[in-house]
Amino acid sequence: MEDTLFLFSGQGGQYEKMGHTLWLQSKLFRSVIEELSLDFEKLFDSDLYDYLFGTKSHLIQTVEYSAPLIYSLQVALVNYLRRSGIKPTIVCGSSMGEYAAGYSCGFIDYLTGLKALKLRNKLIARRVEGEMLFVSASVDEINPFLESSNIVALKNSPRATVISDRRENLESLASRLRKQKIRNFPLNCLTPFHSPLMTPIVEDYKYHLDQLTFSEKNKTIFYSSILNKALELVDSNYWIQNTLEPVELMSSFQTIEKNFAPSRVIEISGGNSLLTFYGDSNIDSDKDRFYFFFKKDEPNLQTIEKLLSEI
Repeated sequence: MEDTLFLFSGQGGQYEKMGHTLWLQSKLFRSVIEELSLDFEKLFDSDLYDYLFGTKSHLIQTVEYSAPLIYSLQVALVNYLRRSGIKPTIVCGSSMGEYAAGYSCGFIDYLTGLKALKLRNKLIARRVEGEMLFVSASVDEINPFLESSNIVALKNSPRATVISDRRENLESLASRLRKQKIRNFPLNCLTPFHSPLMTPIVEDYKYHLDQLTFSEKNKTIFYSSILNKALELVDSNYWIQNTLEPVELMSSFQTIEKNFAPSRVIEISGGNSLLTFYGDSNIDSDKDRFYFFFKKDEPNLQTIEKLLSEI
């Protein structure tokens, strides 16, 4: 049996009205958004369309709303692919992308994930200070320039590392790296994920997570990029790990490629950054099996048509 890998990005690459062109062009995608909106409206004051593509679409760039909206779009894309006959055998998410990965394999339903992320990001907006810096270099390359407060939050590939810290410390690090001609830029997430700076939300977030119901997964393999292994159960304790602990994306991608060698790798996000990281982490891998949905919101129709033709 051929394996299909779904990759789910986290926060940082989102943009306003992400996915709108596909909504305009696909009746199936519009129906998926309308169905999800029935649950979305239980927690928010307007429908999902309004938040993704309408008068409130700018909120995807805010701390409080970014994760629930990215998650909702990812779930919509998963459902769109399912209805088109494309289902994953393996899922792997980066950072908050693990919530949509958890949905894809049955650990959580859409509403449960939405409740969790709405609460999490509301707590973050009120209690957490800090940001993230993307660096176009490996951990080994930048280690000589890191100070004790600079936390390696994500190891994305041999050419991509993300650091969490308070803004002033990241600005100082960015300056040191620029002097070494090491490219870097702040991520669009305004939160120091995967670092001790997230500790102020942990107690309350764990309490509320314990009130939610998590299910046993279906046959789809959930591959944790936090622990670099497949998991049979994901509970509230794991989502706290997802908040605090670093993301080992590069080593996870290398292990997935070695153990499964998926015939299709599909990025479920607003771009193709994870496919770039996957390719950089497995330099001999075949890029012809890589598929993504959008590039600056222009639907990659050739990708979609090629996928459908293979079913």
